[in-house]
Amino acid sequence: MALCFLIRRKLVDFAEQNLNEGEVRKVQAHLSECGPCRQEFDLIRKGLDAAHGHRPPVMDEVFWKRFDEGLWKKIQEGKPSFSPAPFLAPLWKPAAVILPVIIVMLAVLTRMSMISVGQQEAVLVREAAWLINESPDTQVLSALEDDLTDEMEILFVLDPSLIRKIG
Repeated sequence: MALCFLIRRKLVDFAEQNLNEGEVRKVQAHLSECGPCRQEFDLIRKGLDAAHGHRPPVMDEVFWKRFDEGLWKKIQEGKPSFSPAPFLAPLWKPAAVILPVIIVMLAVLTRMSMISVGQQEAVLVREAAWLINESPDTQVLSALEDDLTDEMEILFVLDPSLIRKIG
């Protein structure tokens, strides 16, 4: 039984003469003794003979011309066309433009309302204080001093005489 399995795996190659001499002798010896394998080989050989004898039909130019014409006709007839319900026809183009804009605006507004500027500033101050090992209060004071310095620089650029009067 195990030998039959091994031989049956080689029957197609044996029928097409793709085996070496040693394998050919083994398969021939087994086929002479085993009726079921011999029947299997006969079926394979008949199938291969039928497949090798089959020739595809040759189509002439007239056939291919008619084929192309018929194919294009079917393509043109089968083109799907989009037609919304008659009462929605005047609305679908503007809606297709406006809807994505509304979606983007909602996404931006939702994101903006989730975190206020004050909350963002408080989080940044806490993180900065933690990074430099300072208390948040000290960090807030230094941020205020930086703001005051920036304002003074702006005033000096606009009118240098103001700085002399103040300081």
